[in-house]
Amino acid sequence: MKAHVIAFESPVQKVFDILPPPREEMNDVLAILFTGPSMPTPKDLARTPLLVRRKFVLRALKWLKLNHTGYQNIDISYTNLNGYADNEPPVSIVYREQSNIVSTVTPSVFNVTGEEGIIDGDCHDPPPERPT
Repeated sequence: MKAHVIAFESPVQKVFDILPPPREEMNDVLAILFTGPSMPTPKDLARTPLLVRRKFVLRALKWLKLNHTGYQNIDISYTNLNGYADNEPPVSIVYREQSNIVSTVTPSVFNVTGEEGIIDGDCHDPPPERPT
């Protein structure tokens, strides 16, 4: 699986006094869009940084309360935290099928898989020699 993350600045609609927010509110501030020839499998999702690991979220929130003035007055909601599953993303996933995806990034010289490119025609810049 190849992935890209795009983040757009958006106006803050709500300031939370309680963290983490309820899971049902996460779709208002976060979206996950997958495109490709097939829907991501649970194995694909397990390899992404899109999962909420409750013990790490709790550790981070406790650290922020102690070390960041902007978080000193927040309440940590264990009820909300327990509403997040450890094995799935915190928001719904939108999938759009796209079968003609071609990588636009030239692979590393250490990449052992084949390179996508033209079949016929002139190739002006041959790939560098692979180290032996």
